[in-house]
Amino acid sequence: MVAWWQAYAFTNGVLNTDNTSIYGLSIDFGPFAFLDNFDPNYTPNHDDHMLRYSYKNQPSIIWWNLVRLGEALGELIGAGGRCDEREFVEEGVSKTWSEELIKRAETLIDRTGEEYKSVFLAEYKRLFGRRLGLKSHKESDFQELYSELLDTLEALELDFNHTFRKLSSIGMADISTEEQRLDIAGRFFHHEGLGSTVAVKDESEARARLARWLEKWRVRIIEDWKETPEADASRAAEMKNANPKFVPRSWILDELIERVEKNGEREILDRIMAMALEPFKDEWGWNKEEEERFCGDVPRYQRAMQCSCSS
Repeated sequence: MVAWWQAYAFTNGVLNTDNTSIYGLSIDFGPFAFLDNFDPNYTPNHDDHMLRYSYKNQPSIIWWNLVRLGEALGELIGAGGRCDEREFVEEGVSKTWSEELIKRAETLIDRTGEEYKSVFLAEYKRLFGRRLGLKSHKESDFQELYSELLDTLEALELDFNHTFRKLSSIGMADISTEEQRLDIAGRFFHHEGLGSTVAVKDESEARARLARWLEKWRVRIIEDWKETPEADASRAAEMKNANPKFVPRSWILDELIERVEKNGEREILDRIMAMALEPFKDEWGWNKEEEERFCGDVPRYQRAMQCSCSS
């Protein structure tokens, strides 16, 4: 679950221990949100001043919560097969046994932590690779493709989920030269261009950075898929099935509430629900202009919205 959150940029916003389910469920939807621009420090909860439940902290916070569960069950974990013995049931942990019990409980919790990290990273890498259109995994991918892309998105303040969907429609022949890659790079900018706070001097530097990454991505795609029109079409189809066109972002939900509660447009609720249930489609057949607006660039002053736990 946590790997899927991170791969698709979902932020829960209120990951207290009582909001964490060992069933692997996302519960207590208050100020949840999907990232707009990639900002690892983003939290949808405006009361989370310490960024405890920010996007980047979610994996470690979930583990912290699980450790608290382990502590609550510590005696049972430490007792193991002896938990049904009469002495333990009637008298609890004796002083002569406490050191052994504590050591066993701590060891099992530590081992579980290592397994948690291993499973999380493996699933996160699998999902990220799938979103990038890769069929195989190389150790170098994590640094050269995954991390470099995230660093670039953060530095240039680019939209996280839109980036993957746009990559889906780029053919290898479209980025075979440096000139083509520099031109294609502009597709990833917001409609108003680069923001005033991005970590580059000008647009040409931003295009160059994206072009360098596109070149590395192209090499890996060709390794996995070959360079043919048929391979491009197959890869594009798979990528579109992994990268949603529609994401129920905060600005959309905010508008939805306004239109349903104040304007009485209840039909829009069914339409947004239909888009959310089939987010990978190219169109939904009710109003193309409206659909494209909901799937398009997030309005500039409605990005990274926050709300309270009671919202």
